[in-house]
Amino acid sequence: MLRKLRPQICEVIKKTEFEDCDNLFTLKDSEKIANPDEFQLIEEYTDALSHLCNAYEILDYLHRPIGEESTLFLNSNGNFECSFHTFHCGDRIEFYIYDVEYESYKWCISRVEHDGEKYYIVHHRNVDMNGLRVRNRKR
Repeated sequence: MLRKLRPQICEVIKKTEFEDCDNLFTLKDSEKIANPDEFQLIEEYTDALSHLCNAYEILDYLHRPIGEESTLFLNSNGNFECSFHTFHCGDRIEFYIYDVEYESYKWCISRVEHDGEKYYIVHHRNVDMNGLRVRNRKR
């Protein structure tokens, strides 16, 4: 169902021109709004559209075919890299880990950050990045 919803989310984003402005107050005729209820609606619609944009990005990413798999290693510059990418702060990472709760391996998506001493995966700080199995998706 989410796969079928993806084009509709895209259509809403395009028709509202939200992708270009990130705020419905910048759209034409918004300066004519004087009613407090309309102000509230615009603020709430802006928030909802922001969430829809995030959902669309996730669905779009997951819809792409799997590209390449590789293993991370720490390079001579102190960055983690693999055969297809050198990771820096803010980079998305898709990685393979064992989930203790489900007693099974699974793929996860997060991002890489640096705490001033070392790189880590957001929400997975205890995961050792050296030797970690990673993959990317085609565009």
